[in-house]
Amino acid sequence: MASPKFTVIIPAYNAGKYLDECLESLVSQSFKDFEVIVVDDGSTDRTAVLGRKYTELDNRFRLVEKDNGGVSSARNSGIDNAKGEWVLFVDADDVLVNTALEVLNSSINSTSSAGMYIWGWEEFSKTGIISKKLYSCLSGTVATMDIRKRLFTGDPYMGYVWNKLFRRDLIYDLRFDVNIKYNEDRLFIFEYLTRIEENIKYCKYIDQVLYRYRIHGNSVMSQFNKSVSLNLLTDLEAFCRMTEIADDRCEKNLVRTIVRAAWGNIRGMRKHLGESDDSVVARFEKLSNLLLSQVPAYIRLIWLGRVAVGKLLRLIVKRKK
Repeated sequence: MASPKFTVIIPAYNAGKYLDECLESLVSQSFKDFEVIVVDDGSTDRTAVLGRKYTELDNRFRLVEKDNGGVSSARNSGIDNAKGEWVLFVDADDVLVNTALEVLNSSINSTSSAGMYIWGWEEFSKTGIISKKLYSCLSGTVATMDIRKRLFTGDPYMGYVWNKLFRRDLIYDLRFDVNIKYNEDRLFIFEYLTRIEENIKYCKYIDQVLYRYRIHGNSVMSQFNKSVSLNLLTDLEAFCRMTEIADDRCEKNLVRTIVRAAWGNIRGMRKHLGESDDSVVARFEKLSNLLLSQVPAYIRLIWLGRVAVGKLLRLIVKRKK
């Protein structure tokens, strides 16, 4: 039996409230040559029941049940079981536009040597569509090297896997790091692009909304307003890993770009360290110092100066109002 064109991997943990809608968006795809792997990550609700229902109705759907290990572990299980030529990830509470796979297939047929495909998305909530997101900075084919840089300088959503398509043969043995709880998507994408860059010179941007991202009203950054945890610090660990990779390749400018991206998170975490225990504070200081030591002191002073000027300008505008 021939391998399907696409494998859609859905990590699901206690996703019973939204999973049915997600899976229906796949059943209704206009392009039919795909498989869906639902990975039930030790759910205690009806997630497995829903997954099993679709496997009984449609032989393109498969259910993988495993002990709870987190989203990275679930995605890895999906990759391990994938048979498609191309792999994409859909979160269990989101939906895929019903022409998404057809658009992707057409784009692959016209640019078959691209290493990754990227597309736009829209945010929605129970009240309806919030906004549509298209990358105005991208157009058509984009150099793989440029996409690696834009993971740190462009829209923050550039660092997520759910609006990207990966070649399974190029993924090969690459997996998500199960010890990284935040920033794991960006690390995976960065490692993927780094390993393919030498032979695959460009990626492709599709200027269409193909994915619908559900907004629940919380985010990783909002957790800085509570306290800093060891899990949250894995965000900085991921940045450290990426600087190591860039440094090993003698990409000094890219190292600086990565640290600049991490700097905002460092500042946000530092504001709330007082609510964290000593082990967290010590770990934070080690990671932040490791990152910032890779950038000359005068560069860090320039960054601080820009922040100060920005605050002053906002204060002036506020007073004028």
